[in-house]
Amino acid sequence: MSRKRIDRQERALEVIDINTKGMGVAKNKEGAVYFIKNVVPGDIVDIRAYKKRRGYFEAEPITWVKKSDQRITPVCEHFGVCGGCKWQHIKYKEQLKFKEDEVKNCILYTSPSTPD
Repeated sequence: MSRKRIDRQERALEVIDINTKGMGVAKNKEGAVYFIKNVVPGDIVDIRAYKKRRGYFEAEPITWVKKSDQRITPVCEHFGVCGGCKWQHIKYKEQLKFKEDEVKNCILYTSPSTPD
């Protein structure tokens, strides 16, 4: 099945998590999942979904209703362009938490035993 290009807008979605690619995760009231570029957990954004995937939409922010307190200014001047520093716009302490969760999830889904 091909990927569908769409133009769908949602208002005031709260970013609740971040995925392994550095995209924010949000859900609307109906339960549709959105992966949003350039956002941080805690942001509340109006978004434009541009691609429908199996089980989620890919989206970009149109406007920020409220910016998260976890957001910082990236140090790297190439942030967002080269892709090497996908979480540099998040406070370091929060980055560590998300990285730890990512490792735990990888172990959980690939190992028969559970992490502590």
